[in-house]
Amino acid sequence: MESIVDGDTSFKAVDSGPNPSVWTNYNMAQTGHNKAEIIFTYATAQFLGSADLYFYQDAWAARLPENVELY
Repeated sequence: MESIVDGDTSFKAVDSGPNPSVWTNYNMAQTGHNKAEIIFTYATAQFLGSADLYFYQDAWAARLPENVELY
């Protein structure tokens, strides 16, 4: 996910299939799985004073999450 490195939050809309410009669980959702998670693991401890989360939706398949958990 290059956006973590370069900070680019732009995306391109698609009319079908998975969108390569954003992270989604599109492929898993097509098999009936509607849960997704992203786990970040660092080699050394990191103090995060804040985290910005960006959500994406489109007219094709991407929807906003019903629930978001941070732990």
